[in-house]
Amino acid sequence: MFHDLGAVVCAYGESEAGPRGLYAVHPDDRAARLVSAGERDWHCDISRDGRWAVVDTTGPLDAPGRGWQNAGQVSDIVLVDMATGARTPLARTAADRHPRHPRPVFTPDGSAVLYNHGDPSTGEVAVARVPVPQPVS
Repeated sequence: MFHDLGAVVCAYGESEAGPRGLYAVHPDDRAARLVSAGERDWHCDISRDGRWAVVDTTGPLDAPGRGWQNAGQVSDIVLVDMATGARTPLARTAADRHPRHPRPVFTPDGSAVLYNHGDPSTGEVAVARVPVPQPVS
């Protein structure tokens, strides 16, 4: 985290333990906090101001199952509100072996999310950009 001493981590969908999803963890005496439950969370990042996190998924966010069950070489890029845990889908891309993992990250100013957009049929990988929705004032 940039705004606090700690990190965001995913309790991976293949884990037998639960609940799975996005957690905020700290090296001091604060307990880990489940920010947002998710059965397919894979990689994550947090915005510099700590307002948003982003995760990619092992399979479609809305598909039944967890981890790689029913994944179909699909990954969703999902914005997570760190205060409420609310999830907003931003994009869908292909996912399989390296280097076609989306691994989303925020731009330094927090205005967009960058991720690897891969094509398993050709092996091509490109960086894609999706804007972060701005709240209505």
